Amino acid sequence: MRRFAFGLIVAALWCATMCFAQSSSGWVGTWKLDTAESKLQQAPKQETLQVDGGTKDNIKWSIDGTAADGTTYHETFEGKADGKSYPIMRDNKEFSQVSYRWINDNSVTALVRIPDGTITSEKIDLAPDGKTITLHLHSKSKDGKVLADEVAVFKKQ
Repeated sequence: MRRFAFGLIVAALWCATMCFAQSSSGWVGTWKLDTAESKLQQAPKQETLQVDGGTKDNIKWSIDGTAADGTTYHETFEGKADGKSYPIMRDNKEFSQVSYRWINDNSVTALVRIPDGTITSEKIDLAPDGKTITLHLHSKSKDGKVLADEVAVFKKQ
């Protein structure tokens, strides 16, 4: 469950990154998860986010990672920041649904829904210097039980 929830964190972050790409070229590029600065229940061994560019009407990103147990994964997203849900694909299968809302050039929110009923709300912030993305997430089960309150930090490469 923890690995699944973390995957949602990362996927939502990448989607949000693409939302920002329309107004700030600082979001476009390669980002690596900084496990030392992050506060995660179960961090992956590594994750790399590639933001290929986009606009508010065309968000596109991909991620490659290695989970704590050594398994690898590949995630992709293509959609819009219009409040509607779009699929996140993991290893060519739908992994979850996410909807994004633009706050400003340095902040976005996301709502991620996974098939088991877990809902994760997120706030993603780009640092003023454009070198760090910080993701704050709060996950609840379908029964309303808190599953995670975590922080993921990504550094621009």
